[in-house]
Amino acid sequence: MTDNSMICAGIDVGKSHLDIALHPGKARLRVTYDTAGLKALDAFLQEHDVSRIGFEASGGYEWRLLAHLRAGKRPAARLQPAQLRFFAKSRLKRAKNDRLDAALIALFTASLEQFHALSKDDGRHDTSKN
Repeated sequence: MTDNSMICAGIDVGKSHLDIALHPGKARLRVTYDTAGLKALDAFLQEHDVSRIGFEASGGYEWRLLAHLRAGKRPAARLQPAQLRFFAKSRLKRAKNDRLDAALIALFTASLEQFHALSKDDGRHDTSKN
């Protein structure tokens, strides 16, 4: 059973921006996907005392975020799109946009009993995995 007091962030990665949602709660944030945006992301995660972070593998756009989160102190996991699609179907979620995806990713992250966080070596040498 998952801890309901744990705050999880879901991040939808786009080419030019990141959409972040928290679960539980309704806090949301959109930042540019650059150095300033990553600093704003860090402040948002700190402000809300986020316990763990999930983000979707997004055709290579996620690599900068992966490196940034790997260097941080919060556990983060790169989630596979198929996992999230099946989870969305199980929740009867059909609408799709970046903000809704971020909320779904946060909910999925919170639902995981086993959370396989990024290691310091995750994906560093293997370019065949997305």
